[in-house]
Amino acid sequence: MNIFIGKIDGIERDRIKSLWLETWQSLGVKFNPSFLEYRNSDRNDVTDFVIYDESGSIAAGARLIYYQNLVENAETKYFFEEFKKIKTPFYMLNGCFAAQKFQGRNLSKALDRERILFSRNSKCQRILCLAVGEKRKETFERLGFRLIAENRNEVNIFLGGVPIFLMEIDSSETDKQTLQSYGAKVKKIDKLPTKDFSELNILGSHNHRDLR
Repeated sequence: MNIFIGKIDGIERDRIKSLWLETWQSLGVKFNPSFLEYRNSDRNDVTDFVIYDESGSIAAGARLIYYQNLVENAETKYFFEEFKKIKTPFYMLNGCFAAQKFQGRNLSKALDRERILFSRNSKCQRILCLAVGEKRKETFERLGFRLIAENRNEVNIFLGGVPIFLMEIDSSETDKQTLQSYGAKVKKIDKLPTKDFSELNILGSHNHRDLR
């Protein structure tokens, strides 16, 4: 597996966005329009992490968003009072998904690892995340994230009142050796695969195994 880390736009960005949406919708998640507008907006402060298989198909992806200053948006509004107490700048984990045929390969863990390592090597070591569901919360706890707040009420983003947990970690305090062995092994690439877009797999996920 290969991983590209950087800014992605154009057709590839649209494909990744469609995969992310299809993945979560297949799990029964319904997003409100304001969240989709926020997710789909062009942001200069986003770093994309995309895993490709050897044929060039998208296997999984995630994002890391840099907050120089706190703003209220679809991502922060459910815990905005808690966010106001957190010192900026910070990174925010966002947009994790895995395509159906790549489920169960620890790719989401690889994405978590690479995003934490990216933060360790940057000027900002504070990372926050919104863990969706108990399993994802437990995954982040094993990495050393601590719980700040939780929202178990039924909210507009998710059907059925899926619990959301606001968590944080200082990446400089993580054990690099432990991180290196966490999740699937991936090889960094400097440019996107050149395979014809029409031939690439764009099927979403239908279970939770790699969203945890």
